[in-house]
Amino acid sequence: MKYCLAILANNLFLVDYFLRFFPKEYFGIDIFLVNEARIGDKREQLKMLAKKYDNPNFKNIKVISMIEIIKWFIKETGIKNKFLYRYLMSGLIMVQPYLLQEYNKILFCDDDVIILNNNLLELFEHDFLFLIHCFNRFGKENEIFEEYNKIFESNFTIKEYNSNIINEGVRVHSREPNYMDWLANFFQSSFLYDKYMHTISRTGIGYFLAQIFETFLALKLRDRVVYKSSDFCRVYCYKKYIFSDKMRITPVIYHYAVGNKTSCIRSFSRVLRKRKGYENFKTKNVYKFEL
Repeated sequence: MKYCLAILANNLFLVDYFLRFFPKEYFGIDIFLVNEARIGDKREQLKMLAKKYDNPNFKNIKVISMIEIIKWFIKETGIKNKFLYRYLMSGLIMVQPYLLQEYNKILFCDDDVIILNNNLLELFEHDFLFLIHCFNRFGKENEIFEEYNKIFESNFTIKEYNSNIINEGVRVHSREPNYMDWLANFFQSSFLYDKYMHTISRTGIGYFLAQIFETFLALKLRDRVVYKSSDFCRVYCYKKYIFSDKMRITPVIYHYAVGNKTSCIRSFSRVLRKRKGYENFKTKNVYKFEL
C-alpha cells in the first residue's frame, strides 16, 4: 500500500510552521506541497522551505502546481470550460483523484494545520476519514442543494446533509471509481458556475461549493466512511482556544480555522515550547512572506 500526504500550500508563513513542527519519526509516506499558482506561483519558495528543515520525512518532498492538475483533468475528461479555469478553490476536490492514480490513500490537509501525531499511519487504516463540522448548514432545500443531488445522482435530504457536514481541513481519501464522474458533473454545472461568479464573496462561495461536494461524497460512500472526533483532529475556530496556556497537548492534528492565523500560530508555538519535547522549537527566522 502506498500512502501520501498532500498540503494545500499557498501561505508560505503557515507552511513554514507546518514543516517546523512536523514529527521527525520517519513514516515512509511521500509529501506533496500543492500550490495554487493561479493566485500566486510559490513553487520555488516552497522548494526552499522544504530544504530548510532536517527531517527524514522531507527527503523526497514534492512541489506541484494546480495548473498541472487542471491540465491532467482536461486530458482525462475533455472538459475545458470557464468554471474549470476560474474556480480557485478546485484544489480542495481535485488533488485527491490526481494523486490517487499512484497512491492507495491520501491524507489531505489545508496549510493552516499543525501535525504532531507520531501515529500518523493509523489514519490510513480507513478508506475515507472525515471530521464532522457544524457550520454552513442548509436551512431548507433550495436550488443549490438540488443541483448537488443531480451531480451525485442522489436523493439526499436536508436532514441527512446537516448531520454529516464535512470539515475540509483534514481528511483521508481512497480510490473511488465514480469520483471522476461526479467531479466532471460538478465542473459541467453552469448553475454552480453562475453562483460562483455572481456572488459578492467568491472565495467564500468557492469554499462552500467544495465543502458541499465533499459532504455529498461522504453521504454517497456511507459504508466506506468513518467519522472521527477530536482524537483525530482538533479544530479551533475561535482564537481564545489557541491562546490558552492550559490547552491540552495530545498527539493529534490541529487545524486552526480562525481569522487571524498569524497571531494564533505564534501563540500556539509559545504554548508548545513550554511543553516537554517541544522546548527547542524557535519562532525566529520563520518565513516572512505571506500570501
